Amino acid sequence: RVVLERRAVPGEDLGEALARDGARIAPYEAALRGLAVPDRMVRHEQRVVIAAERSGDPYAIAFVEGAHGLYSYFNGDFEVAIARCERAVAMLRERCKGVDWELLSLSSVSGFARAWKGDWAQIRERLPEQIREAEQRGDIYGAASLVMSIGWVLYTIDDDPQAGEERVAAYLARWTRKEMHYQHHYATYTLSHFRTY
Repeated sequence: RVVLERRAVPGEDLGEALARDGARIAPYEAALRGLAVPDRMVRHEQRVVIAAERSGDPYAIAFVEGAHGLYSYFNGDFEVAIARCERAVAMLRERCKGVDWELLSLSSVSGFARAWKGDWAQIRERLPEQIREAEQRGDIYGAASLVMSIGWVLYTIDDDPQAGEERVAAYLARWTRKEMHYQHHYATYTLSHFRTY
C-alpha cells in the first residue's frame, strides 16, 4: 500500500513502480539480517508479478523478470540469475525500444554469474558480439562497461593479458578523468586480473 501511495503519479506504470521498489528492497533486507527470504517478501514478489502481468506493459514484465535475475545473482543462485536475466533480455529485445541500458545491465549480470560459476566458454562466445553491437551503435558506455567489467575473461582465456590491458587503456583514454565512475572501478578490477595472471 505504501508503494501505491508513493507512486500514485499520473501516467506512471504500477507494474514498473512495484518492481522497482521490490527489486531495490528485497535482496538487501534479507542479506542484512542474515535470513532466508521472509514470507512477506515472497508475497510481495507474487504481487509484483501479478501487477506487471495485469498492466500488459512489456517493459514492466521484462523489468520484473530482470529484477528477479538480479535478486538471484545477489543471493548466489547463478543458474537462476542467468536464466532470468537472459529471459528478460530476450523480452526487451523483442518487445521494447530504447532499452540499451537495461540490455547492458542484464547482460552484465548474466556475465558476472557465468564468471562466478566458471562458465567462461559461454562468456567467450557471447561477449565479443555484445561489445561489437555496443560499438556499432556508438554506445561507448556499453562497450567500455562490458570490456572493463567482464572482459578479463576473454583475454585470460586467450592467454593474452597484455592485449586486455591495452584494450582497457584504450577505453579509459576515452573516459572522463574528472570523476570516479563505475568503469574506473571495474577497470581496476580487470587490470588486477591481468597483472596477477
